[in-house]
Amino acid sequence: MLGLRLAAPAAGGTVGGHPLFLMNMRVEGVCDDVAPIIQASRSDWRTIERSWSFKDSPRGWRREAADTEIAIAFRPPESLDEGVWQWRARVQVGGVPMDSARSAPFTVDATPPAEVEGLRVEGRSDGSVLLRWEPVTQDVEGRPETVDRYVVYRYDHRGTFTQGPLVKIGEAHTTAFLDRRGEKADKARSGLPPLIDKEGTPSAGKAGKTRTGDAPGGAIYYKVVAVDAAGNELCIRGGAESGDPKPRK
Repeated sequence: MLGLRLAAPAAGGTVGGHPLFLMNMRVEGVCDDVAPIIQASRSDWRTIERSWSFKDSPRGWRREAADTEIAIAFRPPESLDEGVWQWRARVQVGGVPMDSARSAPFTVDATPPAEVEGLRVEGRSDGSVLLRWEPVTQDVEGRPETVDRYVVYRYDHRGTFTQGPLVKIGEAHTTAFLDRRGEKADKARSGLPPLIDKEGTPSAGKAGKTRTGDAPGGAIYYKVVAVDAAGNELCIRGGAESGDPKPRK
């Protein structure tokens, strides 16, 4: 073994509560007996708050070997507390340990953005649907938030909770999204029914909810969820929804 380098999390970066720890180990020859250990601290190593070994915590590890290097990745199953962390690693090969230097500090953000509000939908003549919503600027605890993107889901039935099939249809880096399903120009999907009744006029509802009109097979629902720079997003039940089902007999 020639050296051990910490590759992620990036220095000064912000990650979610389950960060991916990645180390690269340069090797000579064949190294089958590799036993990694990761330690993490929030107190500049006065205390080691978290420690994981392949032997004691076998879940979450992944190993990929190349000709002269082995990449070892680990994602802890339990969430780290929010704050500034550092980490270091030790790898034993054939009983011989190799220690890394400590990492540069990184920040753990485990709080998701607040719900999306003000979702509005507009049916277009080509069969597509335009969605617009208000930007999310806070997390669920009311603190300022930086949103990286918005994820858009679609489903066709709503009960007490969101019911399937729930389909992710895309992502947006702005507060608008065009769902092209049903467009006349989309020949591959020309047999699909339109998402909303072309004669129906969307009308404003409460924050985050809008009536889309009655589609031939019932209303179509949308859900939009904000994702922050650390990858946090609300449980799929959170976020703005649109659509109201037709009365069922």
